[in-house]
Amino acid sequence: MRPDTKRPKAMGWTLVGKNNAIVYLEQLKTKSPNEGKGGNTPKFFAMRSAYIAGCRGRARAGVAQAIAKHALYDLVEKIIITRVSSGTLDDDNLGGALKPIRDGIADALAVNDADFSLEGRDEAKLALHYRQAKPGRRKCCGVRIELIAGVS
Repeated sequence: MRPDTKRPKAMGWTLVGKNNAIVYLEQLKTKSPNEGKGGNTPKFFAMRSAYIAGCRGRARAGVAQAIAKHALYDLVEKIIITRVSSGTLDDDNLGGALKPIRDGIADALAVNDADFSLEGRDEAKLALHYRQAKPGRRKCCGVRIELIAGVS
């Protein structure tokens, strides 16, 4: 990344409606599981592990703060994770790129990530949807997490 595009890593949340919250994580690059050079070397796996831990921690912190601030603990029924980037990924890579975010959300909600239902296929589980969006300006990336309560 060029120095002129570096900005502080911002995180915030807002309440939308009565019980819906949006968490945003700016300057969080989501990477495809196959992205990166280094192959099968210990240095590559150490760097990948640190990246995943950072993404998971930022997602956990942002969602936990939004839930605590707005008392949404048992109300969340649907989650939409939107990857904001100038490039797009196919369905397989999108799920892999957002896996650390999904794990951080599960940590914040104190549930197992197996309790999520992709695209709401299983009504007994928490509905999880993946989306992609283009940023409004160049060299901007991030993740938007929508916590929706009371979905019927």
